[in-house]
Amino acid sequence: MKTIKFTKVDRDEVAVLQAELMYYAQIERLGLHHWGIDDFLNAIVAVDTAHRLWLSLRKKLESDSKIFKLQFTATEAVIVCKCCFWLRDGRTEYQKFVAEKYRNNIDEILKSLTPGQ
Repeated sequence: MKTIKFTKVDRDEVAVLQAELMYYAQIERLGLHHWGIDDFLNAIVAVDTAHRLWLSLRKKLESDSKIFKLQFTATEAVIVCKCCFWLRDGRTEYQKFVAEKYRNNIDEILKSLTPGQ
């Protein structure tokens, strides 16, 4: 499957995505004990993927770079997209902007990968 790439991503956007993934994984974990088996298994995949992405973005932020290249597998892109679609209370205007930007871009890319779209 194709990878989804973003170039020239600034440090602030990476930091926002990292924080949003942490919040998303936390909210997914809260529901683990209340869902049926399908939702439970989907949440396990989402939490695991979000955590791996959070660590990956953390490593990028620990570098001295100001601009980054982000590359996601289709599964990772879906988790970032789900995270950005989630309407989390308490987002700043900038966090809302970043979430909307990546949600829209990933959504468009994923739809282009789907036959018949």
